[in-house]
Amino acid sequence: MSQNIGEAELQSIFAKTTTERDGVLIENRRYDHQRIRSLIRQAFAPQRDFTTKEEILPKRASLLQIEQLTSPVEDSEKFFPDQQAVHEIMEWDEKPPQQELTAEQKAKIAELEAMGIDVSALRNPKPDPHPERNKTYHYLPYRFDSTLERHFLSQEVLPLIKGKPLEVYFNGDDTLTDFKIDCYKRVAGNWRYIGRYVPDFLLLSRNEQNQIDKVIIIETKGEGFAAKFKDKFDFMSEFVKKNNDKFGYERFDFLYLEDTLNAEQRRQKTLAAIKNFFDK
Repeated sequence: MSQNIGEAELQSIFAKTTTERDGVLIENRRYDHQRIRSLIRQAFAPQRDFTTKEEILPKRASLLQIEQLTSPVEDSEKFFPDQQAVHEIMEWDEKPPQQELTAEQKAKIAELEAMGIDVSALRNPKPDPHPERNKTYHYLPYRFDSTLERHFLSQEVLPLIKGKPLEVYFNGDDTLTDFKIDCYKRVAGNWRYIGRYVPDFLLLSRNEQNQIDKVIIIETKGEGFAAKFKDKFDFMSEFVKKNNDKFGYERFDFLYLEDTLNAEQRRQKTLAAIKNFFDK
């Protein structure tokens, strides 16, 4: 609206809402002048508008913030594995990998065996008491917030990936992990930040260069916390879609397991996700 047109309209309103009495212009009481002045102020208030732009920013995350790492001084039901297992795993980590016996060594063992000497310890060295150590434990021990988390790792998912080229890591300690997801909710066509989400577990595979290739983000949640998690749960489908589109292949998937399912139901649901996503 130009300034000249604005003045003309104001003059027209003024003429209609005033009257002349004894040669003096006064307010015409038939009109609500307070309301009229309010509407005029609104009409001449500056117009404001804004636009938003959606942008996806690349970010690198680490599974472990090593500077935050501390060691428990006593056993606790919140920690897994227990301290004895921790010490055993550390001992095996420090051992050199077992080498295949040479032909000469095999021949010597056969000679001893022919002499009636027990060589079972030579033929079958002591087995690794914790073979799962090559598939998990990026730090020791894990500290869980719930028995559901502990049971899922030890009794459900680790047995499922035995013999498969997959790894699983506990990510739920927000003081140690850097893998956190900023979540948003679509409100009136725009994204509103609703907080940060720290997934419980990451189940992953690697490519030929030993780099992380595909990841299932796993959340184990008690029924009582499900309602509070709903908005973040809804956002995860958007997170998975946008990241997969950005990478050009199905790099991420999301698996939600509630404690309303029993252990076998969770196991079957996890197994189905592994077969569908990793084709394993």
